[in-house]
Amino acid sequence: ATNKAFQISTGDGSLQAALINTTYPTPFYANVFTSNNQHLPGVTVVFTAPATGASGIFTDTNTNVATAVTDVNGVAIAPAFRANAVQGGYNVVATVSGDQTTTGNEMQTTFS
Repeated sequence: ATNKAFQISTGDGSLQAALINTTYPTPFYANVFTSNNQHLPGVTVVFTAPATGASGIFTDTNTNVATAVTDVNGVAIAPAFRANAVQGGYNVVATVSGDQTTTGNEMQTTFS
């Protein structure tokens, strides 16, 4: 069905670095497409960073989890993300829940 997500991919925001306790320069963007490779608006994407260790918080929730809804271009833009005080690398994962997908299975993409 074309009104369901078929693919999610990373947009801007991958391969970034930030000093501890500072905000990343570029928000995390996730692109959501239909099976016909059309951009899909209105899809809720959950962005999740590690709960412990090197990580950070989204400034709107002050937690390691935030949500964004895809716009008319199928792009979900995470709120600003601030690194915590623990140095090290980590991934942020963007997830579309199964009820929004063509397969009924959760979909994920990872920002490294």
